Amino acid sequence: MPWALCLLVLLSAPAAAQATYSDAKLDAFVRAAITVEKLLDQWIPRIDNAASDAEADHLRAQATHALFTAVEQTDGITLDEYQAINDASRSDPDLTARIAKIYRARTSE
Repeated sequence: MPWALCLLVLLSAPAAAQATYSDAKLDAFVRAAITVEKLLDQWIPRIDNAASDAEADHLRAQATHALFTAVEQTDGITLDEYQAINDASRSDPDLTARIAKIYRARTSE
């Protein structure tokens, strides 16, 4: 699934306890993930083409800030909630299926 890569970027929170997420919360998660995915499409080539390791590190820091800000600016979800849902989806196939269904509906994929 295309959103899987963008989810991995924000994996810094510890594993969350099993939780039940509303459709509205998962929709906010997917909206944030789609924004993150678009940002990654912009940042990854820049980082890959950096002239030096130092420049790549600087670009990674800027990208991380941009990704976190994008999630924080998404209505209906916080960065902590985004990370918790991301963590939970790695071990909960039903949650992953719900997220995938919402993602497909929002992107027609």
